[in-house]
Amino acid sequence: MGLFLFAVPAVVESGVTALAAAVFPEIADASPLGRVGTIAVGVAAAVLSAFGAVLAFRRTAGFLATVVALVLGIVGGLLALIAFAFLFGGGASIIFAVLLVHAVFSIAMIVRAVTQSRSQGATP
Repeated sequence: MGLFLFAVPAVVESGVTALAAAVFPEIADASPLGRVGTIAVGVAAAVLSAFGAVLAFRRTAGFLATVVALVLGIVGGLLALIAFAFLFGGGASIIFAVLLVHAVFSIAMIVRAVTQSRSQGATP
């Protein structure tokens, strides 16, 4: 249940930010990665967060879990960069900065869950 509470914000808030970057030019302009980069990072974060949550829930170990945790950590760092830029962007981008900070925290908890399941190994 706790993993679900981290997966939903990570997926929804990253996806909403990607959608906002596609629709609102001021959000895309406030991002250091531009419109395409923000959309790509938002969609990647949403998909990888959902996938990472499933891996952690199933306690999957191995190379796949390691790769997902590593890439999800990188994507979380890029989201943190976007959130930092949104924080100083002014206007409506401040709201998205708060959303992304919460999403980055949720992604960090998913990465933690994936790495813990990796250290415990798969259960029968």
